[in-house]
Amino acid sequence: MFTVGQAHGSDGVVLHWAANGSDACRYAVAAKTSTGNAVVRNRVRRWGRELLRQWQQALLPGYDLILIARGRDAARCYADFAYHLRRVLDKAQLLADSPMT
Repeated sequence: MFTVGQAHGSDGVVLHWAANGSDACRYAVAAKTSTGNAVVRNRVRRWGRELLRQWQQALLPGYDLILIARGRDAARCYADFAYHLRRVLDKAQLLADSPMT
């Protein structure tokens, strides 16, 4: 995946993606240890899964996404995390309603 796809990042959030040749969009969420202790990493992973689940209908089908939270910037607050994830998805042009709202 990392050798085939592309990547974009924004303030502690990095998104890797590649076409998967199917009609579904699959995703995985990870958090590096630099994000914080286990409680913080689990919280950030939950945020990422929840946001991607909420935006599932807006995501373009046929892609595998890997979301990686890096550094303490990713764990500041839910609103910041959501903003930066949305920004990365917009940069990657993976949202059907691509201009940020």
